[in-house]
Amino acid sequence: MQQDAGHRQGDPKSSPAKATRLRARGRAPRHDLVRMGNIEVERRGMPRVPLDDVYHRLLRAPWPVFCAVFVAYYLTLNLTFGTLYYQGIAGIQNARPDSFVDAFMFSVQTIATIGYGHLAPGSGYINTIVVVESMTGLLSLALWTGIAFARFSRPTSRVLFSKCAVITTDDGVPTLMFRVANGRGNRIVDASVSVIMLRNERTREGVEWRRQYNLALVRDRSPVFALSWTVMHRIDDASPLSSLLADDGPDTGIDLVVSLTGIDDTF
Repeated sequence: MQQDAGHRQGDPKSSPAKATRLRARGRAPRHDLVRMGNIEVERRGMPRVPLDDVYHRLLRAPWPVFCAVFVAYYLTLNLTFGTLYYQGIAGIQNARPDSFVDAFMFSVQTIATIGYGHLAPGSGYINTIVVVESMTGLLSLALWTGIAFARFSRPTSRVLFSKCAVITTDDGVPTLMFRVANGRGNRIVDASVSVIMLRNERTREGVEWRRQYNLALVRDRSPVFALSWTVMHRIDDASPLSSLLADDGPDTGIDLVVSLTGIDDTF
């Protein structure tokens, strides 16, 4: 999310004319729900492109979905080559005439380089398809193995955040506090934390913006983050949260975004 990013009425990027042009090109705009903490943001006007960003989608997909996509790809590939083999099944040695099962199983043995020895290519047409399928199988094996390894080796964080943030006094100054903890038994080196306040504001022209404000912290870096860390922001006159302590009550439409980054010494 970019600072001061908002929606203006009459934005040409989300106008009906723009949507009509996208539909005419076969790229109708889509509506996506993006979850950000406890809120959901609806994205509108994004072009719908078939197979857009497949690699990233496969990395983010749950394991059952990933396995289902792999099985569908594997069966589709073998059915395609099995159909090609079936067109010249007479060129496959020991294959039963008009047996699509034999053609399919010959494709499975070829793409996996199993080679049981019962079925074998016996014509120029079949040998040509075998060459194409062998190259396709090698490329597919490398791609799917790489994606599976990337899913297993992707670093994951085990940082725990307190469920509640509190405002109390520290050295006589109202202070926003919450705690973070390292859920693993290792260390996070050169850890840094930042807190950004998101608030809905309306300009004099009546346009509503979602603005971002950085909250200055008492300590925003830790050379070694091994156990827990109490993050504190002093609410003084310069703090964007000073309006929370005003007599007119707390502001509405406020969210706090906390980001903690560091180097996991295990990786």
